[in-house]
Amino acid sequence: MLKKWLPGLIGLSVFAMLGRLLGFIREAIMASKFGANDITDAYLTTLLLFDIAIAANTSILSGTLSYASGIKNFFENRRLLFRTGIKAFGIMLFAAIIYYPLARPIAGSIFAYSPAALHIIIDSSRLLMFLAAFLVGSGVSRQIFR
Repeated sequence: MLKKWLPGLIGLSVFAMLGRLLGFIREAIMASKFGANDITDAYLTTLLLFDIAIAANTSILSGTLSYASGIKNFFENRRLLFRTGIKAFGIMLFAAIIYYPLARPIAGSIFAYSPAALHIIIDSSRLLMFLAAFLVGSGVSRQIFR
């Protein structure tokens, strides 16, 4: 099992380090060209939110792979995995719908940016919540219907 996971872990770590290095270069170029202000901070916050969404999708995919590999009769238990995925999708979608009207007061109390930067953060966090629900659904259904 370790022989299967170790090359993937090393490759993922190398790509993560490369991504962080390229992100640092991008941020250094942005700071030199545009300066450090509310709009560039909001842009970088938005990038971080979507990095979190991609990391969540990756962890859900690896979790379903681990779960599916532990089931002896995986093909017989697809219905259980499908129901679990639908429940997780429903919970995440419900949380996104509840969060939508609460995003402005929550972000306004956490971030003290200009209205333009706050608008970027609010809209990107709303999009992140809805995106997370669909990433969970796609992660589980990808394992079921392959």
